[in-house]
Amino acid sequence: MLVSEGHRVLHSTRHGPLEFGKDVISVAPDGIPCAYQLKGNPGGRLNRTQFREILEQLQELVTTAIPYPGLPAVQHRSYLVTNGMVEEDVILLIAQMNETWRRNGYGDEALKVVTRGELIAMACGTGTSLWPFSVSGLEGVVAMLGHRGDDILPMPKVHALLADIYGLEGDATIPPVELTRLVSSAAMLLSISMRNFASRQNHFAVLSGWTLYITYTVAAIEKHGVGSATRAENALAAARKSVLASLVDLLSEVCSRDDLVEGDLWTDSEFIGPRTALVTSLAALYCLWLREDDVRSALLTDVEQWMTGEITASGLWGEAGIPQLLTQFWGIVTLPHGSIRYDLLEAVLEHVVRAQLGMEGATPLTPPYYGADEVIRHTNVAYLPGLGDPLEGDDPGKHSFSAMGLMHLLVRLDRKAFCKEIWPGFTRLIHRSFVPRHPWQFCLVRSEEGRDDEIILPPRGDWADMQAAAEDFATPEVPERLRSDPVMLLLFVIICPHRATPAVVRYLGSHFGDPLDMADPRPALFSG
Repeated sequence: MLVSEGHRVLHSTRHGPLEFGKDVISVAPDGIPCAYQLKGNPGGRLNRTQFREILEQLQELVTTAIPYPGLPAVQHRSYLVTNGMVEEDVILLIAQMNETWRRNGYGDEALKVVTRGELIAMACGTGTSLWPFSVSGLEGVVAMLGHRGDDILPMPKVHALLADIYGLEGDATIPPVELTRLVSSAAMLLSISMRNFASRQNHFAVLSGWTLYITYTVAAIEKHGVGSATRAENALAAARKSVLASLVDLLSEVCSRDDLVEGDLWTDSEFIGPRTALVTSLAALYCLWLREDDVRSALLTDVEQWMTGEITASGLWGEAGIPQLLTQFWGIVTLPHGSIRYDLLEAVLEHVVRAQLGMEGATPLTPPYYGADEVIRHTNVAYLPGLGDPLEGDDPGKHSFSAMGLMHLLVRLDRKAFCKEIWPGFTRLIHRSFVPRHPWQFCLVRSEEGRDDEIILPPRGDWADMQAAAEDFATPEVPERLRSDPVMLLLFVIICPHRATPAVVRYLGSHFGDPLDMADPRPALFSG
C-alpha cells in the first residue's frame, strides 16, 4: 500500500543480519524518510500495558536517526502502525510524548499513529485495482493456496497468475496509469498466494516468487510501454529487497545447520547433491550481490566460510545445473584470498560433450527445461511406475543448450589448446537455444512465441572467428531493465535455466568473470 501511494520502500525487517532498528523504512513522495513500528492487535485494542512494552522501541523510533545508507540528513517521520484500535488513555499518553518531543525539536507530531481503520481506508483508496480479479486470476490464487508450502514453487501457476494480472497473453494492452496500479496489486496477490510457503519458511520458494514478480513486472512494462513510472520502479526496488531478505533467511538457516538433509537420509540421498549445488550457487550469488552493491554484512563471513567446501560433479545432474555451477565459479572469486581455477570450466564443458555424445556409456544430461525432481523421477521411473516418465519421448542425446556458452567463456580466457582438443566432439553436437519473439517474453517462465535455433559447427574452425563471437556481449533478447541488474538476471537464469542462452552467458561472464584471478592456483574444486 505504501508503494501504491508513491513511497519507495527501502527495508522491511525480517529480524535477521540486515536489521536497521525499524520494522519498515520508506521514502515518501516528497523525499522525507519514514520509519514504521508495527504492533499486531488484530480485532483488539492497544492498551496502556501493551504500549509500555514497546515504549523503549518508540523512543528509539523517534529520536534515533535511520542508519540506512544514502538517506538525506533530515528529521524522519515516525509511525506506530497497529491492525487494531488504540485505547483513549494511550492516545493521551502519545499526545503527551509528542509535546515533549516537540519541545526537544522533533517536530509538531513526532509520532503518528495508524490504526486499523486507517489501514482499511488506505486499501480502499487504491480502488478496484488492488484486487484485479478475473475468474482465472482468482483460480490462480486458490490454486497456489492449495499447496502445503513445503514443496517446490509451482512456477506454471505463478506464470498463470501474473500473466493474467498483467495481460501478458494475447494482444490486449493496458493503459500506463492502470498498469502502475496493477504492480502493487500483483505484489499483494502474489504475497497472499505464497502465504503457505512463507509460513513453512520455504525461503527458496519465496525468493523465486519475488524474482518472477520482478521479471514479469519488467515484461509488463516493456510490453505495454509504461516507460519510467515511479510507482512501478519503486515496486521493483521493494521486490528486490524482498528477494534479498529471503536469501538472507535461507543462508542464515544453512549456516546454522550441520547438513542439508531433509527428512530421512536414505530417501533424501538422491536430492542432497542437487540441493547442495543449488544452495552453494545461492551462497555465491549472495557474495556477488554484496560486492555489486558494495555492502558488507555479519552473515557474509559465515557464508564465505560455508563456501570453502568442495564443488563436486553432483552439480551436473542436468543442463539446468550449469547456471548454478557458473555462479559458484564467479562467486568464489569474491572469497578472501579466493581464486578460481578457470580450467575447471574445461572439466564442465568436457563433461557436457562426453555425456551428450554418450561417450564410454555416459548418460546424456537432461535439457534445462527439466528440474532436479523431474530428473530423479526419470532416473527412477522403473521404481515409480505410477508417476510416469517426465522425459518420455524426449531424447537429449547429441543436443546441448549449454556447450556453446561454456565454449565462449573458455575462448575469452584464451584456453586455445583445450578448445582445439575438445573441438572434434564439440562440433558433433547440435547447439540449441530458444529465443522468444519479443524481448519482454524472455522474462516469462514460458513463451509460446519464438524460434528454436539449432547450430551445427564445421569440423574446422577459425580461432579469430570464435574470439569475435565470444566478445559479443549484446543481449537483444533481454529487456534493458533486466540486463541492467546482472544480479537479478543471474538469479533468474538459476531459477529458469532455459533462459541461459549463449548470449546471456557471455554477458554475465563479462560482468562477473572479470577481473580474472589466475594466480596461485588452489587445489581443484571440481571432482568427479
